[in-house]
Order: sequence, then structure tokens, then C-alpha cells
Amino acid sequence: MARLDRDSDTICALATPSGVGALSVIRISGERAVQIIRNIAQFLPNDLISHRAYYGFLRDLNSDEVIDEVILTYFEKGKSFSGEESIEISCHGGHIITQQILRVLISLGTRIAQKGEFTYRAFINGRIDLPQAEAVLSVIESQTTAGAKLALRQLQGGFSASLKSIEDELVWSLSRLEANIDFSSEFIEFASQNEIILRVEKALNDTQKLLKTYNKGRILKSGLKVVLAGPPNVGKSSILNRLSKQDRAIVSSTPGTTRDTIEIEIEIDGNKVLLIDTAGIHETEEQIELQGVERALKEQEAADIILSIHDVTNPGEKIEKFATEKSAQNIIYVGNKSDLNHDKEKQTADIFLSASTGEGIEELFEKIKIFFNLQNEETSAVLLNARHYELLLKTEIHLSSGLKLLKGSMSPEFVISELQESFYAILEILGRRFDDDILDRIFSDFCLGK
Repeated sequence: MARLDRDSDTICALATPSGVGALSVIRISGERAVQIIRNIAQFLPNDLISHRAYYGFLRDLNSDEVIDEVILTYFEKGKSFSGEESIEISCHGGHIITQQILRVLISLGTRIAQKGEFTYRAFINGRIDLPQAEAVLSVIESQTTAGAKLALRQLQGGFSASLKSIEDELVWSLSRLEANIDFSSEFIEFASQNEIILRVEKALNDTQKLLKTYNKGRILKSGLKVVLAGPPNVGKSSILNRLSKQDRAIVSSTPGTTRDTIEIEIEIDGNKVLLIDTAGIHETEEQIELQGVERALKEQEAADIILSIHDVTNPGEKIEKFATEKSAQNIIYVGNKSDLNHDKEKQTADIFLSASTGEGIEELFEKIKIFFNLQNEETSAVLLNARHYELLLKTEIHLSSGLKLLKGSMSPEFVISELQESFYAILEILGRRFDDDILDRIFSDFCLGK
């Protein structure tokens, strides 16, 4: 791996977005960081104090001309993000100044950092583990407030602590099983079978709890998918326009106006919501309408919430009950056109509203917020990463198999083999067992300067 061969280099990169701006920050990291910066920052004192900022002018080494007026912040080895001696240069923004500083730094012996190399060095130097390194990217890429909070919790080690708890149970169980084998001829038992079963069961339960949070993590990280469904001409498009406060969908009294899906992104209390208006579900032989209906059914299957909309002025209209895998809490039955029918007692709906007047729209927002509140319930850790999910599935499979063997009083060697596979999967998530290709894939998704 190229990174491992070059991790003794002193690196630099622009840590803020390039382009026009009031300020930019340039990072330098490596054992020669201070030595290099002193060539153009003669104002620095002999003894630098970590985490202290120093004001002055960077000057060209040859001409002594001022390059820029800057503030330098020094971080000593072991106390910086990367774990190495580091300098952050706060300079004026814009392409010219930043590129001039970077050119001078390169001429003095630094090189431009690879994508994610600062975070990679933090991982290699033991400042953070691999899930924390991945959380850095999750924080940067978060599309919702809730997703950013979850990623920050992972960055602070919440997710890693849950994994280490599973690891502890596995280490305890494996060590006792192996000791029981080693001393079997002396009839010494370091732990009973029931004690080991309890430990493996706890590891399995904790693993399954984490796996169950994956969908929650996806919703809070990327947003909620809400599909508006129902027969033609019940007001789905009008409700979409009300919820989004835009006139994006065509509204017409002619049934079947919406033949394709219409997607609008909105935000509710810092959470991203993708509203999808779909074609009315009905029997048709018209080819284009049939394609719209098929697409609507696919969107319903992929939805986090379905708004099942019907017209309260048409009491004979069939209310679709969605006999799918969707749980009851994921479907909100909406009775539209309530301003035209005041006899609500004879109607069935979770919410009555009028897309025309706006009555009931706020109540619908509150219903959607309840779903987010369920996802936001405090948990020790939430899965945000597909790599973690796949490895935890592997952990679950081998733990389940090992537990079955234990309860069946099978040879401990077979049990150990299964538990070791679970143990290795946990180590792989934490980054204590990895191959270079995996690391390359993870860190290549980062931007320069991170």
C-alpha cells in the first residue's frame, strides 16, 4: 500500500473548500512540520506551545517578500488530529494565496496529501479506530441534522464501545473453551458450559440489537421516503404541493393526470424527507397508465411511510389496506377533501384534511414527526455503514452456529472455530484485522485535507 510506504513524509493540503472565500486553512502534518514552517514563518518563538495560535506574516525564503498575513496553530505530536506534529495555517481565501503557500511548502520538502491521508494517519497512529475514521466521512457527508449527530456519536467512540463489549464476551468465551481443552486431562474446568452459553448468548443478542438499528441509521442519515398512494383523483398531487409548499405536481380533475413519479425533498425539524407522488392505483389497459401504476407499486414497497389517501366525499371508494410487509405504524390513512364532507364519523382515516384549504396539513406533519421521534430514541449505537452491517451479519451467523453447537454438547474445537470467525469479523470492523485494499477503498472516499 502506497500510504504505508510513505507515512513518514511530511504532508500538506488545503483543508477548506477551494475557491473564493474570506479564509482558507492549510494543514501540515509530519515529523518535519515545524522545521519546514519556520523557513517562512520567522515570527514563531523557539518554544511552541501546543494548541496555541501565533500571528504573523509568511515571507518568501529567497526574496523576503510577504506571502500572506496568517495565524498559525501548533499541535504537538500525540495531541493533533493525525497524532503527528502538525501546523494549521489560517490564511486569506482564494486560489492565488493558497496555491502560492502550497507551492512554497512543497519546495521546502512537503508533499500534497492523498485523499483521507490525515484521517488515515490518525488511524495508523492509534488516535482513532476504523469506525471512528469512517465516522469522519459520515459527518462530512451527512444530509440531515440527525445523521450528523449520529455520526458524531460514532466519532466519539459510542459504536466502537458496543463492538468492544461483544469482543470482550468472545475473548472470555474463547479463552475458557481453550483452557478447558488444555487442562481436560487434569479434570480442571475453568468455566462451565452454561456459563459459556450465557456469554455467547449475550454477544449474539448485542449483535442482533445492532443489526436492527441499520434501517434506523439509514433513515436518520439519508432521510425518510414518504410515498403518496391511493386511487386516481383523490388529491395526492394537491397534498404533495401543500406539504412541499410548491406547485410542482399538476393538479387536474381528470383522473390519471399523474402518470410518472414526482419527487420533492423537504426538511422537517432538521430531518430530510423525500416526498414521492405516484400514479393512482386502478385497473387500466392504457399502456402508459399501466407503467405508472407498476412504478407506483414499486415505490410503495420501497417506502418508509405510505400516505394512503382517499376521497371522503366518495364513501363507496375502496381504501387500500396495503397487505404487504409494511407494519401498521408505517401507513398513515389520510381522508382528503374534508372541507366538502362534514360527516366524518362514518369515515375511516388517521387524519382528515383538505388540500384545498390546508386544514389538517400541520397534523399530518406531526404524524410524520412521530415516526422520526421513534428513530431518534436514544440508543447506545446505531449502524450507519454497509461494511459494518455485512460484517455484523457474518458475526451473527457464526455466533448462532457456535451457540447451537454449544447447546448440542458438540466438541469444543468446533465451537471455537465458529466463535473465532465472529471474533475476526469484529476485529475487521474495528480495523485491528484488515487488508490494504479495504483501507484504500475506505480512505479514497475522503476529500483532500481530511
